[in-house]
Amino acid sequence: MILGGPWLRGPWRGPQDAARRFYVLFLGFVSPWIGLIAPQAVQIAFTLSALSAVGIVALEWQSRTVGYRSLLTPAVVTTAAFAGYVLLESMRYHERDLPSADHLVRPVLILMLAVQTYVAWTQRDSLDAAGLPQAFVAGVKVALGILVAILAYQYALAWALVPESAARYAKNVREINRFLEGLAVMLFLVPVARRWRGEREFLALLAVYYVLAFQVIGYWSASARVSPVDSETVQIGIPLALGAYTLARLRPKLATRLVFGGIAAVIALAPWLYKHLIGASDWILFKRHLILDRLEIWHGSARRVLEEGLAGFAFGHGREFLRHDCNFVIDGLYTKIMPFHPHNMVLQLWVDMGAIGAAFLLAFLYKLYAVVDRTEVGQRPGLLAGLTMLFVAAIVTHSLWQLWFLSLIFCALLLMLALAHPGRADTRPIGSRAVTETEQKSG
Repeated sequence: MILGGPWLRGPWRGPQDAARRFYVLFLGFVSPWIGLIAPQAVQIAFTLSALSAVGIVALEWQSRTVGYRSLLTPAVVTTAAFAGYVLLESMRYHERDLPSADHLVRPVLILMLAVQTYVAWTQRDSLDAAGLPQAFVAGVKVALGILVAILAYQYALAWALVPESAARYAKNVREINRFLEGLAVMLFLVPVARRWRGEREFLALLAVYYVLAFQVIGYWSASARVSPVDSETVQIGIPLALGAYTLARLRPKLATRLVFGGIAAVIALAPWLYKHLIGASDWILFKRHLILDRLEIWHGSARRVLEEGLAGFAFGHGREFLRHDCNFVIDGLYTKIMPFHPHNMVLQLWVDMGAIGAAFLLAFLYKLYAVVDRTEVGQRPGLLAGLTMLFVAAIVTHSLWQLWFLSLIFCALLLMLALAHPGRADTRPIGSRAVTETEQKSG
């Protein structure tokens, strides 16, 4: 299927066209499903797409189609400045058991994002011609097929072998669960790739995904042979994302402002919000599960930031106080030993980089808002829903510097930029008029 895809078929019109097609292959087709095989492979796909993007830019410069000054857009310059700041911060605190080259990993990853941001934004029409929308939708369908195959394999092992043996041969359940939220983000971008005309296809794919997401199983040596392992991130994120999707179909302008305004408020006020969130734990429905654990971690991190570190503690320093400040007993049942990060990327940004890091993130968010606000109104529901799902995953589960998930975030953001098309301002509900080809091109 990879070799037969439209992004690789047909005559190749020189090195630039070849570079674009490989970029479409790695970013559009591979990134939606490769994490189901191994989460760390997402970083490899992102790196390969970055190398393809560098090839696109280099060939443009060589042919003098563009000059190097064209690369100095505000978004690229801001991203590069952020990479430099990340490098300086990473040098303030460094783990003793890692090589010194680790200082460069995070900044280089961000510089890869800068180059690809330029390509995704300036090469949108060329990437469309190279088959990016079709490659992306095909990649999402392949991801669902792989998920079905993995679950069939898991259930076959669970019923054919004793639990201890099944656990030995089964795919790591945590790896499947951790990538489920990334696949959810990609699913919400399907109507963006289809430019709203494939809504039924999107809803069918989402329904299949939602059923599969609750079939992931774990293995126990007790009486139960199989036990579902639900993703709380999916349980929380999908309803919120669908709410954003529905509102965007009815009131596109209002939905855009609410989604971006809510995300901006959480980023700007994170230490204050999370310091008081623990008081709301009595009415949290998931009290005996992940959410209460997270509330305690978030509360301890936010309290420490407000007491000592609005300027940030530098990378990794949060590990020193999280392991001491956030151990607790849930309902007298067990003692939870806290991990080395807040499991909240926004809060960890405050812990590691303080108000300056939050300011950089808000600058990126404003640029993304400007893009979405000028996008075809029919594409906004998918963009806002995907962004909502992505933000929920970022503030519930992962470390800020978990490189595979950071790569997944970057891939999703790049796909949003590359698939979105500018359109005229229109605040009417999508269902109240037909989004015709003529209307889409008139903006």
